[in-house]
Amino acid sequence: MNSFELSQIKDQEDVILIDVRTKEEISSGYIKGHKSIFTEIMKGKNREININFNQELNKELIKFNISSDIKLIFICAAGKRSEIALNSFKNETNLECINYIDGVNGWLKMGFNLSKVL
Repeated sequence: MNSFELSQIKDQEDVILIDVRTKEEISSGYIKGHKSIFTEIMKGKNREININFNQELNKELIKFNISSDIKLIFICAAGKRSEIALNSFKNETNLECINYIDGVNGWLKMGFNLSKVL
């Protein structure tokens, strides 16, 4: 999925944005959607894969009233970590999983704004 496509669907009720960037990255701004979840795919100073990612994501998803037609859109800075997260999680769910290939950097290059964490 590219930036234009994301801009068209991000506020729909059947879409959940999964931002897998670090807390520090998210604090500088994020793509706001109707529903958003923030959970890191990489942790620690060596930026190793978070072995608890799937459990953490499932825990967050439980907070939403999820139907089978929900789309999960994975977001990071440039599309690489979101692809890792998607590949980690897609075998554990029947939900549609989509990688946002442009990432937050591409979102900004297209002239779209980020929301700030309050």
